[in-house]
Amino acid sequence: MFSGMYKVAGGARSEQDRQVHIARNLASAQLPGYRREFQAALAAENGGKTRTDHRSGQVQPTGRPLDFAINGDSFFTVEDKEGNQLLTRNGRFFMSPDRRLVTSENLPVLGVGGPIQVPADIDVEQLVLDQNGALVAMTPQGILPIATLQVMTPEKVDALQRISANYYREGEADLQAGDPREIVQRSIEQSNVSPLLEMSSMIESMREFETAYKMVNMTNDILRKQTEI
Repeated sequence: MFSGMYKVAGGARSEQDRQVHIARNLASAQLPGYRREFQAALAAENGGKTRTDHRSGQVQPTGRPLDFAINGDSFFTVEDKEGNQLLTRNGRFFMSPDRRLVTSENLPVLGVGGPIQVPADIDVEQLVLDQNGALVAMTPQGILPIATLQVMTPEKVDALQRISANYYREGEADLQAGDPREIVQRSIEQSNVSPLLEMSSMIESMREFETAYKMVNMTNDILRKQTEI
């Protein structure tokens, strides 16, 4: 009886963890480049390992010159506050006051030669990607090279170490230089979350948890009655 109760209790805990993942997915459904997380099968036996669904989201045109998406398996690279390289699929970038290309968290976006700096006299509307994937400025004096966005492709994408909703460390993924020609400007990659499916999963999980909770209470009642005899 005890082993059965522990198994049911483990199932209830697993459903609680599943609901946490679903809630995160729903909260991040509108975040560009976000990839849904899920609980691995038999999570109760393997420590509740969290996995990431690395299927790409749809590429949505925005018309915004600092929006970028990747038609492929590569990731944009940015630099964290400690100078470490992070990976992201969120290509919604911004211009900082000191004319650096940055993320919404003010992390510098990396080009092949380091953080990308845009000259003060260049308007963001002048920025375009050339046929080789390099970022250039179309000026009255001609084409001014700015930088080539650095993109990296993991050989083992499931080995990436996820550290937040949209950032990853290399982990054991074995990064290789990606092809900047896969970058699309004035577009973003939408998240791969389907809110409808997530809500359906949440309802299913809540029902499973409720069933397991009732079974635990029933077992407790039986054990209590046995001890009273």
